[in-house]
Amino acid sequence: MPVTFKPNVKKVLLATIFKIFGSLVGIIVLLLILHFTVGLDTFTQIPASLGITIQIDMTYLMLWILGIILIVSAVILLSTYTSIYNTYYEFYDNRFEYTKTNLAVFSNTKDISFENISKVTLGEQGFFDGIFNTGPVVIELAGLMEKEVSFNYMDDPLMVAQKIREIIRSWQLKKQAQYTEKHKIDGILERGGF
Repeated sequence: MPVTFKPNVKKVLLATIFKIFGSLVGIIVLLLILHFTVGLDTFTQIPASLGITIQIDMTYLMLWILGIILIVSAVILLSTYTSIYNTYYEFYDNRFEYTKTNLAVFSNTKDISFENISKVTLGEQGFFDGIFNTGPVVIELAGLMEKEVSFNYMDDPLMVAQKIREIIRSWQLKKQAQYTEKHKIDGILERGGF
């Protein structure tokens, strides 16, 4: 039975909501600063100086802008949810398999042997990773076109990295024991058997 790791969907969505909320607050503050310093009517006066008359009610314009921002935010949340929800990493006896989904439709599954793993490290944590105790775990690869696999948004990334190292170390010990046993048997057979 494989050991499975999945990103924490709730924490990813919460971090995305905070980012969107911060962006919305920034846009609203920018619009208010523009409104109180130069006035939003300035944007209609520039075309008027070129002989183009535009009749725009700034209240409706701001409502449209906020509506578009909310729709884009909803699309970002939905795409983040679908891509993270269908992402998982499964570790078997001698390999690991990971599946990532892009745009809620395109699923990509890769199978990588433990022989191609050179190092397991922690990735660089962002601001929200520190707050939510999540972060990336990076598996560096050798002998493949792909140089690394990053497990993003892992809960307690240090514990996940240690668990992955233990799985790989267990595989290495089994492989070493098999190698040693094979050479013992070969040595006995070369000396004439029992």
